[in-house]
Amino acid sequence: MTKHNSWLIFEPKKGENLQSYNTYYERIEKSNHNVPKEVIHQWIFPHYNEPNSSKNYSWIDLKTIKFELIEKPTSFFEELNVINDNIQMVNEYPMDKFAHWHRKFWKDNGTWETPLIVIDVNSFLEDKPETSEMKGNYQLVEGHNRLGTLKLLIRDGRISISDNHKVWILSKDANMIAQTSLL
Repeated sequence: MTKHNSWLIFEPKKGENLQSYNTYYERIEKSNHNVPKEVIHQWIFPHYNEPNSSKNYSWIDLKTIKFELIEKPTSFFEELNVINDNIQMVNEYPMDKFAHWHRKFWKDNGTWETPLIVIDVNSFLEDKPETSEMKGNYQLVEGHNRLGTLKLLIRDGRISISDNHKVWILSKDANMIAQTSLL
């Protein structure tokens, strides 16, 4: 799958990795983009060349989208679509993968520390290529371990789960589409 040209500014250069993220971000923050730093850090940078991410999302014109950080009820995440390659991991997340450094945050807050990234599938139906696995109303883009943890803790019942959880919602932005069509 060929990436949309709006993705090119986000391509990590040779030698850039999570340890050099700040250098990477300093380079790309000078470009004209509307992707939040947290979204770049947890999705675009580490998964830029990951096959599932490329196949399912890299066709999206990043100049015509918006990200909204909102809270959604726990029931929203129980119905979230997950691509086939990750569904077993999310639905059968084992207790031994529940990292010790996250346990305190979950016990204290009943939610994840870093919001998931979810795509509003309906806003992209007209443009979605046949190769993309996007389906349902909303689909998890990034945060499979966190979603698996939420489902695990709901099943386990020993930690009180918050009624709402923060999430980045990715959707088309009509204002940005209008602006880019004028260029």
